[in-house]
Amino acid sequence: MSPRDIQAVDDLKRLPVITKHDLRSAGLDNIVAKGVTLSSCRRHRTSGSMGEPFDTYLNRHEQYTRRILGIRRL
Repeated sequence: MSPRDIQAVDDLKRLPVITKHDLRSAGLDNIVAKGVTLSSCRRHRTSGSMGEPFDTYLNRHEQYTRRILGIRRL
């Protein structure tokens, strides 16, 4: 599938379910979006309370947005 194939909400049903195990198995180089430089991102690790910890990477804008949303919750 390509992004052009998603035109309506019903099209989302055709997307496969991807698990954390699938992402770990694929390797970081195969799951990062094209054009993203990991060295400019910050790693965030989940606690692993529901299993194994999981890493996500956020760019500067995403970090700022997460921080603002956290402040808003307070």
